[in-house]
Amino acid sequence: MPVNPRSAPPEVDHFVTDSGARLLLFGPELVENVRGWQAQHKGSGGVPALALGDANGFDDVLTASSTQSGDPLDVEVAEDDDPLIIYTSGTTGRPKGALRPALHPLGGD
Repeated sequence: MPVNPRSAPPEVDHFVTDSGARLLLFGPELVENVRGWQAQHKGSGGVPALALGDANGFDDVLTASSTQSGDPLDVEVAEDDDPLIIYTSGTTGRPKGALRPALHPLGGD
């Protein structure tokens, strides 16, 4: 789920909470945005934040992944699962998640 880097901490909090995200990945240039979100959300509410590179005070996702066992995750994924949630701008209320349906390479349903 991509998040607009100009989103304010309350918006990021809504996206993370509403979508059920379990991890926030961000570019190092957004470290202050993430700190603002964490400060407002009392330490991120259990959703860890990992940087896509060197970000002062945050673990780098590549470094963190190198310490993992490499065992497959116990997660069921189906070919027709929706792969992406894109949030609306929320011009008439709170932003809503719009699901992006899976594409089928052979044009089937």
